[in-house]
Parts: sequence; C-alpha cells; structure tokens
Amino acid sequence: MNISVIKNKAYGGGRAVLIVLLCVFGFMRSSDPVVVKSCGMSLAEYVLYSISDHYYLMYGWFIVIFYDSARRIRRNGDVELVRYGTYRKYYIVEIAATVLRLFVLIALHIAAATALGIIFGLPFSGSFLAKEMEGYYSGNVELIFAFREYFATPLVAVLASCGYLLLGSVFIYTLLFFANQLKGDKGIFLAGALVICSAVLGFVTSVDESLTEIFFLNNYFIFHHALLTYAPWVALLNIVIMLLLITFAICFVRGGSDGRRRR
Repeated sequence: MNISVIKNKAYGGGRAVLIVLLCVFGFMRSSDPVVVKSCGMSLAEYVLYSISDHYYLMYGWFIVIFYDSARRIRRNGDVELVRYGTYRKYYIVEIAATVLRLFVLIALHIAAATALGIIFGLPFSGSFLAKEMEGYYSGNVELIFAFREYFATPLVAVLASCGYLLLGSVFIYTLLFFANQLKGDKGIFLAGALVICSAVLGFVTSVDESLTEIFFLNNYFIFHHALLTYAPWVALLNIVIMLLLITFAICFVRGGSDGRRRR
C-alpha cells in the first residue's frame, strides 16, 4: 500500500470545510471561561469538557464530517477503482486515508482546546479537580463528574472519547461508501437520509435509552451517549458492532474490478 497515496487522499481537498469546523468549535468554546474557572476545572478536564460537547458533536462535527465524507466518496469515480485493481484494495486505501484525515482533525481539536485552556488560565493538571457549583447547572460540567466514575484521569477519558469518535466517524464513512458502491448517487442519498434521521432522532428524543440504542447513529460517535445513557457495556457492544462491520467490509467486499458503480 503506497503511503504517499494515502497521505495525498487524506490531505487533498475539502480543507476549507474542515477549517470552518474548527472555527465553529472555537466559537462554541468562547462562552466557556466563566463556567470552567468557577468550578475549578483542570486543563485536562477542560479538553474533555470541550471534546464531549454533544451539541457541537451533533450539529458541528457530524454535519461537516457527513458532508465531507459524501463529497469525497462521490468525487471518486471508476478511474480510482481501475487504479487499485480491486474493490478491496480501493476500500482499504479509502479507509486508511479517512482514518488519517480524521485523526489529524481530532488532534487539531485537542490542540485548540488545550490552547484555549491555557489562555483561560486553567491549572496544568491531569487530575479531576472540578467542583459542583451551587445554584448553577451545566450538562457538560455534570458530564465531567459522570466520567469520574469510569476513568481514573480525564486524560484517559479524552483518549477514550476521541478513539470512539474516530471509530464512529469511520463507521459512518463505511456506510456511505458501500451505499455508493451498490447504488451510486441514489444509494448515497438514501443512506445519507437514513443516517441523518437515525442520528437526529436518537439525539433529540429518548427512544435510544434502552437496547434500541444500537439503531441510532448518535450513539456510535458520541461516547458518553453510549457509556452513560444506558449501561457502560453498551459502549463496548457498539465498538464490537462497528469493528465487525468494518472488518466484514474489508474481508468480503468483492475483489474484482469489472463491476461499475451505478449512477
């Protein structure tokens, strides 16, 4: 597998959209200083606080990543398939490039949150320091307290949240990729509509607060929705489902290059 090809596909095109996403992230964090300083949050806690904001993940990250994935998938034509020779090689290269692209984007979010935390004057600590504030409620601050029950440090919680976000985003890309391979533009539009409806319905209602959560896509990229809403083992179940489907796709996607995608 040519590493330079993967890098070119990961970094090529669509940078403006990703820059806009980072700007939205920075804008949504502009109201944080008063809250995070008042509750005595550490720098590591603030990074976790920022990266776990489900409103940003749903209405910022999800929308932009969905658009970017669909754009990249539809841009690749049969010429790309001919270049790699088989669907399997084509898919592996696309997935590898997507993982690299998302990894860099998540790393930039962590770097931005760290820089903002330093600017806000938060203490350099890798421990949980935040305290509850009487008469004030913030869902994200309460989320920090909930993470304490499952993780020894906020740094570990950040790694878990980011890893889950990366895997879930790759999973969504995989769904769109194969919808496009099977039915072309019609497939990707239909799959896109189902993905969006599933994620939004699970996010704005309580229908996913049971084992039915496996049918709602918001639980596949927002870590605490799977970890805290129903039961901790549900997050592991979702991870297994995503890994199995992605691996199944790699192992069983048709190997020939003679088929053409429908348009």
